Amino acid sequence: MCSIKWLKKIQSLVESNKSLVNAVSHELRTPVSRIEFNIELARQSSGIEERNRHLDHIESSIDELKALINEMLLYARFDRDKPNFNMESVNIYDWLNAESKNWQNGESNIKIQIEVADKTRIVSIERYYMSRAVGNLIRNALVFAKTTILVSAQTRGTSFTLSVADDGPGIDYTDRSQVFEPFIRLDSSRNRDSGGTGLGLAIVKQILAWHSGQVWVEESESGGAKFIAQWPTNHQGDS
Repeated sequence: MCSIKWLKKIQSLVESNKSLVNAVSHELRTPVSRIEFNIELARQSSGIEERNRHLDHIESSIDELKALINEMLLYARFDRDKPNFNMESVNIYDWLNAESKNWQNGESNIKIQIEVADKTRIVSIERYYMSRAVGNLIRNALVFAKTTILVSAQTRGTSFTLSVADDGPGIDYTDRSQVFEPFIRLDSSRNRDSGGTGLGLAIVKQILAWHSGQVWVEESESGGAKFIAQWPTNHQGDS
């Protein structure tokens, strides 16, 4: 019985790796093609200013490749075994306010609001990974929000809930179950062409699973997307 269980797990990993390889090859092809195209244009440029413009486009595509490769390596590691967790008890309000300094690079005019129902609330998290999860949700919201992102936190029974809501175009109901899959492409109003590596939300899903929690998406009060992460208040990092 045990051997059958392991065989199914191996088959699942093989299929997962095949799907990821196919998706990765597709995602890498776009920036590589842009680099090749701009190299050719740079060679044909008649002036320094025009050549520098094509070089800037090449540099931008290289930065995109670097980000994609880093996220792929992280996701590949996450897709294997659970890492060692160092669970900490943190004040959720203080933690979110400290994390908010990393959410914007100063170029965005999107306002990020934080609302915590109980500012004295202590929760148990693996700080590094949960910071990564919330950061990914914020970066996703920054791509699509028009003016405002609302980060809310509250306790619901024996679970703690943290949500990130934006006032962007939202996600169609039929697409909500797919949005956490790697490299998924949605409709034209909210898809990978708008930016990002296509792995951020898949990483969020894995981190919440490691916290014995889950993440899903609903419609926000402003009509955009509202990503909700929930995990047990008494979680101690067990497998």
